[in-house]
Amino acid sequence: MEKRALIQIITKHLQEELLELRQKHAADALPSSEIQSMERALLMYRFLPIRPHEEGDAVAPASLVLVELSGRQLWIFLVPQNGGLITHYEGQPVQVLTPQSPLGEAILGKRTGDQFSIPTASGTRDYRILQIL
Repeated sequence: MEKRALIQIITKHLQEELLELRQKHAADALPSSEIQSMERALLMYRFLPIRPHEEGDAVAPASLVLVELSGRQLWIFLVPQNGGLITHYEGQPVQVLTPQSPLGEAILGKRTGDQFSIPTASGTRDYRILQIL
């Protein structure tokens, strides 16, 4: 999975949403808070530091992480802000999270092979980190 290509997919999606918001609020004198938030998100993605992870590196913002949950593999893209999006890259879902989310907070600082659990309303979810890009 290539982070730059993933970011392009995400920013294209955000640009489309921004265009819709601007059309919706075209008559407004000042930009809406939604528009300003979307513009900040696009700016964040534009300057998101993309560096290759080395063996033994910990999960940090801008990490693309493959985790295992109940025998399934899930891709997580950790970004500083504006998480909550689920997109697809090469036919695989990628969940965009921030360190403020429960899973984002739990995964931050972990390394390949680490296991961790997150309590949920329906029970505990056990994860294992398979790969960090």
